[in-house]
Amino acid sequence: MSAAVQALNGALVGNGHSSVVDDGQGLGEPDADTIKMFVGQIPRSWGEDQCRQLFEQYGPVHQLNVLRDKTTQTSKGCCFVTFYHRKDAIGAQSALHNIKVLPQMHHAVQMKPADSENRN
Repeated sequence: MSAAVQALNGALVGNGHSSVVDDGQGLGEPDADTIKMFVGQIPRSWGEDQCRQLFEQYGPVHQLNVLRDKTTQTSKGCCFVTFYHRKDAIGAQSALHNIKVLPQMHHAVQMKPADSENRN
């Protein structure tokens, strides 16, 4: 089974750089207008589970990808998150961006659409 098929089936997929985790809740595909968000100022000690707990307060998470160092596999302190619904991504951004300071951090969470997204 290819990595793309595994990702679509909600499996844990490793590419040597990061992990993509699908929620496995059986919600199907995300809305067509969903936004992939880049999130910075995440504690380096956090993995996918801790990030998921933070973001699921705002709605169901489709994919979560903690960026990791290629060599050490340690977190770079940032991630990508895609919610099933655009409104949940916007709600999370409104609640977190430049507002919420996470444990072990000195600066507020930074959350914006990923560069690959149309920001309009």
